[in-house]
Amino acid sequence: MDGTTVLATAAAYHQDNKRNWDLEIDSRSFELVNRSSWHRLRFALMQDNAQVGEIQETTRLFAVTRTYEVRAPRSFDPVIQAFLYHLAAARTYTS
Repeated sequence: MDGTTVLATAAAYHQDNKRNWDLEIDSRSFELVNRSSWHRLRFALMQDNAQVGEIQETTRLFAVTRTYEVRAPRSFDPVIQAFLYHLAAARTYTS
């Protein structure tokens, strides 16, 4: 939210034992689909069955801190990109 304006919403669901999200951003519908493997976090941002972005872990082996890359449409504000990262990373590592 930005004051009283809703910037984005997310509703979680499980499919194939993985958590995915239905998103509404700027009045458009998206889906954040978990494509992670056992050693690497990766989510695809989908709109109308086409990938329009992704979030992936870029941490190197034996690194002390985790690093991520968020590729999202240019129209997405940095706050929206942070929200997408939060959905993917924070929820994945706590569930």
